[in-house]
Amino acid sequence: MQEEKRDGGEAGGVLDDTLPHFPVAMFWIANQAEWFEDYVIQRKRELWPPEKEDQRRELEEFKERIRKQREEKLLRAAQQSS
Repeated sequence: MQEEKRDGGEAGGVLDDTLPHFPVAMFWIANQAEWFEDYVIQRKRELWPPEKEDQRRELEEFKERIRKQREEKLLRAAQQSS
């Protein structure tokens, strides 16, 4: 009596043949310079637009105001407890 193949039949054989090519194909596509520039860089610019100088300065001023308010609050709390 011959042993049967346990490769999952004809469909399993086809799947087994194409599955190893998928990661290779994705690696090849992802490493295409045109695709990278068109998709990845454009997407990055949409998600994180370049900062404007005015926005950066406003943010720094806001952080400084918050820091001063926190210091004053801590100073008042320390003076009241002593």
